[in-house]
Parts: sequence; structure tokens; C-alpha cells
Amino acid sequence: MKTIIALLLVVNITSAMAQQITAQQAAYQPDLIPYRVKDRTKDCSEDGKWGYCDKFKNIKIPPQYDEAEQFEGNFAKVRKDKLWGFVDRNGKEVLPLRYDKIGDFSEGYASVRKGEQCGFIDSTFNEAIPLVFDRASTFSHGYAAVMINDKWGYINRDGLVVIAATFDKAYPFHGDVAEVKINGSSGLIDRNGMFVLEPRYKRIGSFSSGFAYVAKDDKWGFIDRLCKLVVPFHYDEVQSFSEGLALVKTGGQYSFIDTTLATILTLPYKTVHDFSEGLAAVQKDSASKWGFIDRTGKEVVPPRYNYVWNFSEGFARVELEDRWGFIDRTGKEVVPPRYEYVDDFSYGYATVIMVGKEGVIDRTGKEIIPPRYDGLRDFKKGYFLAIGGANMFSKYWLGYVGVDGIEYWENGYPVFRKK
Repeated sequence: MKTIIALLLVVNITSAMAQQITAQQAAYQPDLIPYRVKDRTKDCSEDGKWGYCDKFKNIKIPPQYDEAEQFEGNFAKVRKDKLWGFVDRNGKEVLPLRYDKIGDFSEGYASVRKGEQCGFIDSTFNEAIPLVFDRASTFSHGYAAVMINDKWGYINRDGLVVIAATFDKAYPFHGDVAEVKINGSSGLIDRNGMFVLEPRYKRIGSFSSGFAYVAKDDKWGFIDRLCKLVVPFHYDEVQSFSEGLALVKTGGQYSFIDTTLATILTLPYKTVHDFSEGLAAVQKDSASKWGFIDRTGKEVVPPRYNYVWNFSEGFARVELEDRWGFIDRTGKEVVPPRYEYVDDFSYGYATVIMVGKEGVIDRTGKEIIPPRYDGLRDFKKGYFLAIGGANMFSKYWLGYVGVDGIEYWENGYPVFRKK
């Protein structure tokens, strides 16, 4: 009876996950797709122009740009003559192409660079914060790290320096604290720039489940959100909390601790991964195969693979005899190991490699895009950016290809990627 209940639980979770992924896919179907054509004003095969078309390949924004990204909402980032700007769905340049670099929007602002100076534009494409900084990161919790005269500090959304630039490195705020570095050591500051954890640590992890790991003198411990050391420095290795458990190692022994900081599982394995979707990959010793255990330590997938990766969207990558495939959480091989390599599932799809070429499979293992490209990158809203070229020195952008296999570029020409 317990086995039946467990199987029903796996089926229900997998079904719910599949429904969620399908909903995400439907929400990400764009009506304008970047489309690339040969630049007919030039003879060189390295030249091509980007525009936008609909899913029937009807041109909606004439190809005229050297690079065109997918639309985010009503706007898309485009480049011409090494300068970036934005167009709307009618092809109007709502932000003239004048910046050397434009970052992603975060909290209503995007960093921009012109020459050696950085600033920020807002969501109406006004230059809201002047280009007076050497470098700039994204906004997080109301603050952005900026470099002034080779030192890092923080500004607010009004562009005012709220924490003086005195740090060798400054990272984004997470809640009310941010990691900074001075003379190679890490500490944490609050929103007033005061140290809540003095800079004397080798490493500080991100907070997860209320705790962050810290390293000092090659030993590891944990602090809580009050920056109080709640687990002394006696571990040889630690990982951040994942699914309420943290992997720790001392004296060659792996264990898991829970959020009460109690050891709940001590394991007889040489190598252990974090829990992911309720299972953790384990290997007895270097000569042994890999399998998976559940949170009680029970082996639910027997050790039979040369290597495995963590679960993602209900599936884990597994390798056997130099071939890769996927298993589900019951250990069933939903895609038998037959590919030269595979990547994790994302939004219901995974890239696979066969005879050096990349393609795409869906959750059933069906090849919806046969392996025929030298690379597939930047999956977003149902489309991959396809790459051609014999080696890393001759790769070029082909254009976008949909998960239905439709290619959105003009046939019969390569367009070499410009550095």
C-alpha cells in the first residue's frame, strides 16, 4: 500500500509539473520573432541584417539591424554599428541607438554604458541616472552597486550615493544585507553601510532557509539572518540549504543537517549531491556507479550509472557507456542513454547532441528538432538561437528556430558572429 501511495504521489507531482510547464510555454509565445536576412548591399557572407517577422514569416519590422533580441513586453533591444537601443512593436526606435552596452532591466532601471562611463535608463527610456560611474550593476532591493575611482559603493534609485565607494568589490543586496570585499576578505553590510558581519571571511554564501554558509581558515560554518554564527567552523565542506537540508562534510563523512541545525542523515558515500526534487545523487566510492537516495537515505534509484546530474523538471541526466539519457524520479529511463550529451530540461525541452550536432527533445523523448545545428543557445519564449560553424573560431549565428522546427532566417548563407 505504501508503495502504491508513493507511486501515486510521484504521478500527481509529475502531472502537476507538466501542466505548469505547458502553461508557461503558452504564456511565452511571442507574436514577433527576430528574423535574419542576407545584406544584399554587400557581397561578404559575414554581413546580414536582423528584423522581425510573425510566426508565418511575414516581415513586420524590416531587417536593418546587426543584432536583434527577442521582445520583452512591448520592446526589444537592437544593435546597429556597435550601438544599442530599443524598438517597439511598430519598429519605432523608442530609444535611439547610442549606447555601447545596455543591461537587463531590474526594478525599473537598466544600466547603460557609453565609452568608459555608466549610468541608468528607466522604463520610459529616459536617462534617469547620468553616466558618471566607472561601472554599474543591476538594482536589487532599491540599491545598485557602482564603481567610482576603482572603489565600489551603492546608489539609490534617485542616483544618490547612499553608501560611500570604499569597497574593493560590492555585490547586490539581498533583503537588508549585501556582501562586500576588502583586501580579499568578505563581510556583510546593512542598508546604512554599517558592517553587520566584519570582513574577515574567505567566502560567504547566499541566504537560503534562513542561513548562509561562511568560510574561515579553510573551515566552514553557518550564520543566521541576524549574522550570528550558529554553526561553528568545524566542517570541511558545506553547501547552501536546498529543500530545507544542507549537505556538510567533516572527517571524510557526508551528512545532511536540517533547519534546526541537527544532523538528520549520515551517509556512507564518498560523493553526495544536494537534494533536488526530493532526491540526492550518491556514489559509494570512485570505482562505484551513481544512484539516488530519498530524504530517509533509502536508495530509490540503484547505483548503475557512470555519472548523473540533479533532477530538473522531473528528470535527471544519466550517463552510461559514454551515452546520455534521462530517468524520472522512479528510476525509469524515459530517454535511454543514446546521445553524446544532453542538457537539463527547461520549460519542458532539453537540448541533445548526436554526432556533434545539437537538437531538442520534449518530455516524451521525441526529437522535435533533429540534431542538425552546431549549437542551440538562449532558449526563450519557445525559440532557440541556432549556431553554425565547424569549430569555435568559425561559429556564426544562423537565426532563431522554434520548438516546432521552423527556422526564422533566410536560407543559403552563413552570417559570422561579430565579437
